[in-house]
Amino acid sequence: MDAVLREDFARFGRDPGAVELTGAILVARFIEAGLDARALEDAVQALAVRCRAPTPWSAMRGAGFSGNAEDYGALDNSHIGRVLASGRGIPITLGVLLIEVARSAGRSAFGIGFPAHFLVQVDDDLVDPFRLEPVTRAQCRGWLPPAARAQSDEQLFAPASAHLVTLRMLNNVKGVLAGRGDWVQALEAVDLQCALAPAQPHFEVERGELWLRLGSVGSARRAFERALALATDPGSAEPHAADATVVAAIRARLAGLRGANDVLH
Repeated sequence: MDAVLREDFARFGRDPGAVELTGAILVARFIEAGLDARALEDAVQALAVRCRAPTPWSAMRGAGFSGNAEDYGALDNSHIGRVLASGRGIPITLGVLLIEVARSAGRSAFGIGFPAHFLVQVDDDLVDPFRLEPVTRAQCRGWLPPAARAQSDEQLFAPASAHLVTLRMLNNVKGVLAGRGDWVQALEAVDLQCALAPAQPHFEVERGELWLRLGSVGSARRAFERALALATDPGSAEPHAADATVVAAIRARLAGLRGANDVLH
């Protein structure tokens, strides 16, 4: 793990004024070692100037941007620099670009962590960044399985902070890497999530499971112990900290590791 990158993620997580583009560039640095972050930021700002318009999503569409439906699961879709170069991406990376373009045009813009499909609110317009066109809340609800539609608008369409957007981008990267069986890189992605959001026990649980994939029972046990400490911390502000089901699951995982030894791959 690049110690400098990990510290940059931790610093980003502590920044109350963090913006989505900074997080997206951090994720791109994880995907591409040696990335010129300043040049990438300048290129995004140039796009924002080029697409400055009353309807920034239309300007982006006119500039050739669209969702990459043909290769949705490609790692490049999570690299904002490669999305900028190709014009193709997934909702969250296209959404981060749209947020920057809209703000450059003087519009209020923020991300919405809608289940399985990131959205962007631009002033009063709800926008699907994958299609770069306005969408209604009713249409979005129609994308959900019936059981999920009972959630309130406040839950489904809540603004997502820059930190949450970055964690979600890392989730996408982690999923691609795990799908390839690249457990080492997937573990590094979780390590960055732990740096960004150190109070969330479920990232430590994921870290433990990945260590088990790699055969390191000792490292897994330590990760589960950290998860248990976080989940039972009465001073934690995390809503799941006192969840008895989470605590019981972590304790069961630790009990199952008693007497187990490392089998390194």
